[in-house]
Amino acid sequence: MIEGVIGSPLIHGHPPTVADDCLLRNAWVCPEYVRTRSADLVAATAEHLQITLISVVIGAVIALPLALVARRFRRLRPGVLGVSTAIYTIPSLALFSLLLPFTGLSERTVIIGLVLYTLTILVRAVLSGLDGVPEEVRDAGRGMGYSTNGLLWRVELPLALPTIMAGIRVATVSPNVATAAHSFGSLALAVSRQIANTPSSGPFVSRSAKPGVSRSA
Repeated sequence: MIEGVIGSPLIHGHPPTVADDCLLRNAWVCPEYVRTRSADLVAATAEHLQITLISVVIGAVIALPLALVARRFRRLRPGVLGVSTAIYTIPSLALFSLLLPFTGLSERTVIIGLVLYTLTILVRAVLSGLDGVPEEVRDAGRGMGYSTNGLLWRVELPLALPTIMAGIRVATVSPNVATAAHSFGSLALAVSRQIANTPSSGPFVSRSAKPGVSRSA
């Protein structure tokens, strides 16, 4: 029986070995990993939730007018749906690499990528919800004197809200959104290592570097 806590100075009276310590064994399930890195895990989880929430909210704000325009002008509908779908097929790491020269290694990069990914789902959800409103309900609204805008905001959108909320839920847990933050973290780590290993005259020098200030590896 292992005495004390895993990772303690002595196990069975000797220092921990590969067989004793799940960290050294790189085990699939390792409580010691969670215990020793709990602060990092909590911080990463909070950051992931914050970025996802911001991205979905911004995506919903952009998707609604896009869907309304596509619904109002039928000729634009295939183009809007086609472009948003094409963006969704781009792998997250590749998309972040395209955004990196313009936005740098920042939360802005991952938020822009996530917003673009959510548009495919949210635009379709809004259009599906509005298309699902029965025509007789619209006729009843017109008979009550609603204008086109009044019919949209007081009749159609409330009835389409369940479908729109389902789209928001799917966009939040979609594979691209769920893995994008991890991909950005991997990209940031790779570029950071490149910066650390590149001379000051190299192409990967950070814009924040100041003349006369050296970077430690």
